[in-house]
Amino acid sequence: MSANDDKPSNKKVGYKRPPEHTQFKPGQSGNPRGRPKKASDEGTHPMDKALAKKVRMPDGTSRSKQDILCEAMANDAIKGDVVARRLVSQRINQRHLQKTALAAAKSNQHNVENRGGVMLVPGIMDIDEWQRQALAQQEELTRLCEEDHAKTAEANREIQNPGLPKAKSPDNEDKK
Repeated sequence: MSANDDKPSNKKVGYKRPPEHTQFKPGQSGNPRGRPKKASDEGTHPMDKALAKKVRMPDGTSRSKQDILCEAMANDAIKGDVVARRLVSQRINQRHLQKTALAAAKSNQHNVENRGGVMLVPGIMDIDEWQRQALAQQEELTRLCEEDHAKTAEANREIQNPGLPKAKSPDNEDKK
């Protein structure tokens, strides 16, 4: 045996310097199995689990029970079932509102009070002119938001009460 085999290495061991034999080898992960997956809160209700189960169809494909029920309810609504029609229209309305809220959050156009930004000025402008232009931009944004809200409300009325005549707006009465 040589003298080097009995001696530990000459490198210092201490704070932030573990012994070489305990260090990870190159290419070796410190967590080989990885982070454990988080248990999801969704789908823990027994009804969710039951509706998520797949059913083999006669044509050989498989579909979830929820898909089959939704299609059956939509078909019943088309055939004239009032309860099914109400449930389907509520779901459509709910989905439309979710999409509208998501679009509003992305564009941030509906939050006029907290909206910040930069106005590019092509030349030197006094503070009064700058304030007038900023106010005009804010009024235009408010007008666009109100128009969007009116269109959304009209779409919601149409979804909730299909077949009813559209409400008369004050603009149409002035033109007559």
